[in-house]
Amino acid sequence: MKCMKAVNQCVGRAIRHKNDWAALLLLDQRYASGRVKEDISSWLRSRFQPMRWDTDTTKQGLRTFFCERWRDS
Repeated sequence: MKCMKAVNQCVGRAIRHKNDWAALLLLDQRYASGRVKEDISSWLRSRFQPMRWDTDTTKQGLRTFFCERWRDS
């Protein structure tokens, strides 16, 4: 899929080095399904965590993610 090339390029711009980290929110249920998921870069797919969209849960997950990264850096 041509659009997935653009998605993978955007993700690659956020994470350029092995020590870089970023939270990437792909807010479309199609990213978790079949063909679309297969076209996500393999290094990202292995870290992919599909979840149901819920504002409070997502905010808490992001808060935890960033606090852990800042603490470890």
